[in-house]
Amino acid sequence: MKIVYITRFFWPLVGGAAAATLELARRLANRGHEVSLFAPDSWHAYMMIERSPLAAPNGLVVTYSKPRLSDMPADTVSFAFLGFKAFRAVCGADVILGQYHEWHWASLCAAILSMVARKPLVVKVHDIFYTPKSVLEKILTFVSKWVTWVSLRRAEQVLVPGEELVDMVRSVYGLEASKVRTLLNGVDTTRFSPRHRNDDLRRKIGSKHIVAFVGYVQNSLYGLDALVRATKTVRSKIPDLKVLIIGNGPDRPSLIQLTNSLRLQDAIEFLGLVSSELLPTYLASVDIGIGQLRASISTFGATPLKVVEYMASGCVTVIGKGGASEGLIIDGVNGIIARSADAADVASGILRAFSDDELAARLRINARETAEKVYDYEVIVSQLEAILRRTAGLGK
Repeated sequence: MKIVYITRFFWPLVGGAAAATLELARRLANRGHEVSLFAPDSWHAYMMIERSPLAAPNGLVVTYSKPRLSDMPADTVSFAFLGFKAFRAVCGADVILGQYHEWHWASLCAAILSMVARKPLVVKVHDIFYTPKSVLEKILTFVSKWVTWVSLRRAEQVLVPGEELVDMVRSVYGLEASKVRTLLNGVDTTRFSPRHRNDDLRRKIGSKHIVAFVGYVQNSLYGLDALVRATKTVRSKIPDLKVLIIGNGPDRPSLIQLTNSLRLQDAIEFLGLVSSELLPTYLASVDIGIGQLRASISTFGATPLKVVEYMASGCVTVIGKGGASEGLIIDGVNGIIARSADAADVASGILRAFSDDELAARLRINARETAEKVYDYEVIVSQLEAILRRTAGLGK
């Protein structure tokens, strides 16, 4: 099967969406499909992803360049150029896979190419409902409703990351019931595994009670100010508590300032970016992973990559109510759900995990089993492969 994959987020951009795109494309290629992946600003450079010739005889070809025009409205220019570059590949393809993320234009580019080349289209959705943060973003969000409508109406299949989003997307965009289905975010359960636990790293951190957050450091997305305030409460009961905040973002300076004002410098460590090679070791070596604590329209029906990575690593995952899809974390079964993003509720969730060893052990085992059975990339790619085959008219 010849697949053209059009996305905004791809290497050398950093972040979970870029990593997920690469994993899906690589694994489709490893199954013998010919995958041509296009990302914005891809004017001159080509890259061949190295792979085993036996596992992926057709390989994965990626057209990309450094993200010089990655911010709106420059993305519009990027995808105009990208569409011209992708056209030849699309004409020889069996199916087009477009990725929608917030208000960017990848899926519109894929939809237009689908119309021109008369090729079937599948749109994979991430964070379809977006909360604008400025006047410009409000204008762009208004415009993007038309973009989204065109893209999703053109697609033969629309894939959303959580069951709760199925009916909502159908209703908002007037789509047929058979057109929208779930495709969850995946995790590499070999790369993220309890087997990577490193006791030397734990000794270096200097605590028997370690909590970690990994991701973009922004309060409006994750409620990290609540985590900092909760640390003071938990520290009064667990004096050796250590909280690691791994990642960068606009709110890092204000969180450091809040940490200092609460005199928690010895409890909270801001590590910045950790290499992708070390990240699995960190996650396997901590006790609790913190997911989205603050519910928003973007967390409704979401399967955050950080959460499935925590689960695969054998962490006890703590999220806030509404911080992810209801099917992802079940309170007391494979994780802990704080009643709100209030610091007292977050502290209560963390203390619940540390105060009951039997519960914590059960949550870790169940989380790992959930990751292996439901969210492992091989499971997700098998589902995606079947959808692409049916859409291309190639059967199962």
